[in-house]
Amino acid sequence: MELATDDTFAIRLLEFIEHKDRNKVLTNFSHIDPLKVRAAFIARMEARYGKAVDAPNVNISQGDWRAFNVWAGNTPGDRETEQDFWRRFIGSSRKKLGQALGFLFPTGFTWSDDPRPLIDNLFRWLRHSS
Repeated sequence: MELATDDTFAIRLLEFIEHKDRNKVLTNFSHIDPLKVRAAFIARMEARYGKAVDAPNVNISQGDWRAFNVWAGNTPGDRETEQDFWRRFIGSSRKKLGQALGFLFPTGFTWSDDPRPLIDNLFRWLRHSS
């Protein structure tokens, strides 16, 4: 998980471990600890987007909004770290804001559900910032 070049592989790996019915390749889970896989995923997100990272220089084209959503939903502290990443990434740059919006609403993608709960989870601070 740590060596995955993008978040999509990491989130899919986590999803296939936590939702065994969706995994058609791995059938023997006796040597897999889902909690350790989740911990590895969270550590990966922290290493890539955490407070020690130079957020404005992160290449979010290797990110996946689903990975950010799982990270933000893990603990309140993880949600704060995730939201802090976006504050630092966007800053006061309109270009970075546009990149963030493109990340969440990619071309060719249609939301089947209301995206507001997801956006609120990832960007709640926008409503409270002045």
